[in-house]
Amino acid sequence: QFEERSYATSWTNLSRAATVVKYPVEDNFDNDKGTIEFWIKADWNSSHLRGTHYLFSIDADFKMKAEDGTISVSTGSTELSYSLNGGLWNEDGWNHVAFTWDEYGYADLYINASLAATKSSFVVSEPGVSDMFYIGSFGPCVKQANSYIDDFVVLDEVRTPQEILVD
Repeated sequence: QFEERSYATSWTNLSRAATVVKYPVEDNFDNDKGTIEFWIKADWNSSHLRGTHYLFSIDADFKMKAEDGTISVSTGSTELSYSLNGGLWNEDGWNHVAFTWDEYGYADLYINASLAATKSSFVVSEPGVSDMFYIGSFGPCVKQANSYIDDFVVLDEVRTPQEILVD
């Protein structure tokens, strides 16, 4: 576990200091299967979302972003996305986001414990040994999330919908 503050922040405006949490991927990430989940309180409204806000990234290969009213996870040319106007996203408070993928190519995106999107043929590419996992941006302080991010967890197991519902 690592913690810089009680929550991670990443801001691009001058009123708040930017914070990007990063750690090495080597020996800390299983591209075959896993779960990434976290709580987020965004400083943007999904219907007026301008620009791209990266919630996490492993260099350029694997990333989650909010852009043009959607939240998406992508690896290579494969993308799984959900419209934030679809009724699951809480505009005024904290949201729980979970993403799971397995060794058979199935991926699921959960918003506030509800299945928001699913995709087959989703294969997370193997990161390089020197790659970094960035929380709250695309690389060091690039296209930041402009959000509070808390309880960010990366697991090497695929959590079930029931386990995600408990959180």
